[in-house]
This record gives sequence, structure tokens and C-alpha cells, in this order.
Amino acid sequence: MVFQRSWLLVAVAAASLMSATSGCGGGGYTTDIYWTDSASGDSEPKKVRKIEEVDQAALTAEPLTQSPEAPSALVGVRHDLMLAPSPSRTARCSCLAVEVGDVQDKRFQWVAGAPEAGNGVMAVALSARGVTCEGGNADEEKRRPSISAVDQEGNDIVVEVEELPEGRPLASGAVIPRPAGGGAIYVKARKSTLPYARATAAGRCKVF
Repeated sequence: MVFQRSWLLVAVAAASLMSATSGCGGGGYTTDIYWTDSASGDSEPKKVRKIEEVDQAALTAEPLTQSPEAPSALVGVRHDLMLAPSPSRTARCSCLAVEVGDVQDKRFQWVAGAPEAGNGVMAVALSARGVTCEGGNADEEKRRPSISAVDQEGNDIVVEVEELPEGRPLASGAVIPRPAGGGAIYVKARKSTLPYARATAAGRCKVF
């Protein structure tokens, strides 16, 4: 009696298993109980979702390589770039000595040496020391112009300058994109009340 009951349970389990897998075919399809084309009931056929084998080779990412044209120098405001010491300076904008040139130009001083850079970038550095500064602090040690932003307007590059309080690190230089054909480089003050790079009747201060 015990043997017959065990055999009967095995038979019932096998029949249930065959019924549950009757929707499976040799084409790699399976019935998804959460994927149906109708909410009308069991009388409607169910959609099947194909099981695809994952191509492991397709998941292997190609190594990223840097374009040879891409500059290694970081474009943007720099705290490690400044004007090289000079016995005399000329204010190219109001209250500012400004120089623009290649990243490795001798007019610039880098804290850890000039970085490698492509032809698509330039360097700009400025200082309020060693120049006349009408409307600015008479003590040039207290003049603290700092580059706050570099914007691109069409083909032009605009370097924005602010005044920083003591205790904050100055950004006296920037690595900027070389202007496109016909473009220029301008310096402007962040606020009109600042003595730096004030606009004149000729417009903004053009340095390149």
C-alpha cells in the first residue's frame, strides 16, 4: 500500500510537470505569466518572450583611447598659472596687466611647470601689480583680481574677473580654447563697480 501511494504521487507530479512545460518548444521560448496580450482571461493565448543567449564578446568594452588632437592641459580656470615676474608691466586693461599666448610661453609661470597642450588651446594670465590702477586700492598688495569664469560667445572667448577677499586662493590664469576664425579674446569685470577691465567707449577690453 505504501509503495502504491508513492508511485501515485510520482505519477501526479510528472503529469503536472508535463502540463507546466507543454508551452516550451525547441526554439528557446518560454511562457511568461506576467506577459499577456489580453486581460480577458485564460482563454486568450499568451505572448511568449524569446530567451536570447548573451554574447559575452559584445559585452567586452573597447579600451578608451585619447584622441591625438585632444589637449592634455585642462581647459579652464587655473590656480597654478600666473604672470612671470617682470621689472615692468603695462596695463592692457584698466588696472590689469594681461598676457595671452601658448601654454609654454615664457611670459607665464607655472607652479609645477607648463603642461603639454595641443594647438587648440592658449593660456591667459593677469595681475594688478606693477600697473596703475585708477579707482583701485592704492596698496597693490591688496588688489586681488581673480578669474571667475571663461565664457565662449560665438567665436569669441570672454575671461571674467572678480575681486577676492584675503584668505581665498587667487586664480590668476586660465587655459582657454583658441578662438575660432575671426574670434577674439576679451577680459571683463564681473561687476561694473570693480576697477578691473572696465568697458570704454571702444567696448570691452580686447587682449587678443
